[in-house]
Amino acid sequence: KTTENSLKCPITGLLLENPVISSACRHTYSRNAVLEYIKNKTHGQVLCPVAACDTPLNQSMLSIDESALTYLKGREQSITQDINLMESQSTGHAETVWMLNNS
Repeated sequence: KTTENSLKCPITGLLLENPVISSACRHTYSRNAVLEYIKNKTHGQVLCPVAACDTPLNQSMLSIDESALTYLKGREQSITQDINLMESQSTGHAETVWMLNNS
């Protein structure tokens, strides 16, 4: 199940961007962050950056995390709807105040 906490990239600590999932351990990361993490690891085997997960990690193990992507898109649409509603309510309020002050 996708939760707010699972939407944070374990590398950046920020909300996932272009989420990808490891086929080996099923952890999800922001695409650019994990690719940079893999690229910058110069010594030894690259392991999953999630605490207590010692699963090997490489770029070929990564694929788009459709579940997280769908959840994030739905969350974004919900936030946009909330903003639009607040803007319409504040505009309506401003128009009401103007009408009351100018009548």
